[in-house]
Parts: sequence; C-alpha cells; structure tokens
Amino acid sequence: MSKIFQCKLYVAHIVNDKSGPEILEKIKTICGKENFAFEYIEKKGNIHKEINKLEKELDINLIIMGAYGGSGIQQLWVDSNAFKVVSMSTCPVLTMQNSIEGFSGFHKIML
Repeated sequence: MSKIFQCKLYVAHIVNDKSGPEILEKIKTICGKENFAFEYIEKKGNIHKEINKLEKELDINLIIMGAYGGSGIQQLWVDSNAFKVVSMSTCPVLTMQNSIEGFSGFHKIML
C-alpha cells in the first residue's frame, strides 16, 4: 500500500517481554524485498495505547495491524489490542490475521 499511494511507511513495534532484537532484521528483510523505505519505531508499553499515541503524534492516515483472528470463547478471553485500536482510533484501521502465508494481494474486497 505504501508503494501504491506513495506514502511514508512507519513500522511500529511495541516491545513486550517476549520481544527480541531480531524483529528489526525481519522487517528489513521484508521491506528490502519490496525495495521501499520505512521508518522503524520501537516503543515499550501497552500495545493499543502506544499505537494510538503514535497515530496522533505522526498524524497517521491509516493503521494496518495484525489480529489474532480468534473466535468463540478465545475471542472473549484474549485481550484484543486490535479491537481497542479500532475503537480508539480517529483514522481507518485495517486488521489482518497473523498468518498470511500465500497472500498474493487483494482480488475481491467486501465493505
């Protein structure tokens, strides 16, 4: 989407106890394949609060983030950061499930 709309891409990683330094290398590898520039931002704290702060600080127009994609009791039990970002954000939020193996782009979109 960054290439299509020729916009600046911010890659935000909110650090938690399980995070490691290899995440930046993964991001560089993915962005390197597509050959586009990005700004990496790492914050420590509450995921949805930090994302919503960055939205305001950077005047973000669109947030794209992962979501667990749980269903049933799991969805009720797991604290949903994606839901909180969608609820608190003043810009559109596109959520995607964590596993997107085989994703080849959007071909049909339902609104």
